[in-house]
Amino acid sequence: MFNDTNGTARARNTIIASNLLNLGGVNPDVSGNFTSDGYNLIGDPTGSSGFGSTGDIVGTSTNPIDPLLDSLRFNGGSTPTFAFRPGSPAINAADRILLPTDPTTDQRGNSRISGGRADIGAFEFSFA
Repeated sequence: MFNDTNGTARARNTIIASNLLNLGGVNPDVSGNFTSDGYNLIGDPTGSSGFGSTGDIVGTSTNPIDPLLDSLRFNGGSTPTFAFRPGSPAINAADRILLPTDPTTDQRGNSRISGGRADIGAFEFSFA
C-alpha cells in the first residue's frame, strides 16, 4: 500500500481487517480515501471510499469480513506474521497475475504463489 501524489492511499492484494479501537468493540477497519488496485480484503470499510474493484472482498459494518488470521507469532522468517487459519477467504484470492511491482516472496521469504495462486496479504499459505 502506498500514497499517490494526491494523498490518496492505494491498496493492492492487501488485508485491512479485524482492527479494534479497544477490546470491547469492533470499529471500522479503515477510513479515508483509497484507490483500490484490486484484490483487497477489507473487513469494515465504513468511513472510507474507493474499495469494490475487481477481486476486492469487502464487508459491511453489520457483516464485517473476518480474514481468519492466527495470532501474531514467528512462523519462519525474521519477523512475526499472522498465519491464516483454515478457511481464510484470503487464501488463493490475490490477483492471478503478479505485476512486476508485486513482491515475489511473502514476508517470510517464501514463494508468493503456493497452490496455484498468491494469497491476499503478506503471508503465503503453504499447501505443501
